[in-house]
Amino acid sequence: ILTAQFIKACPVNPQQRGFIISSGWSKNVQLLQLLIQCAKREHQPLGAVFVDLTKAFDTVSHFHVIMALKQKVIDDHFVALIKILYDNLTTQID
Repeated sequence: ILTAQFIKACPVNPQQRGFIISSGWSKNVQLLQLLIQCAKREHQPLGAVFVDLTKAFDTVSHFHVIMALKQKVIDDHFVALIKILYDNLTTQID
């Protein structure tokens, strides 16, 4: 539901590679499937995020993302969900 709302309001740029079928995409899916299988086998919770490190420092502020979503007339409930995801967000590379 979220994806459909966002794609309708904010079409994906042709340069976008995340969540798009491409040569590296299948490797990420295989890795994710392996992690899911392991977590299920061990009865452990699992969260996963893929970060494109080539663009890790080419960012837009969270405030501007929220404002852009509001300008695109995304439903307020969805904007609130995205804001919650951004609250206290950190990234750690090990």
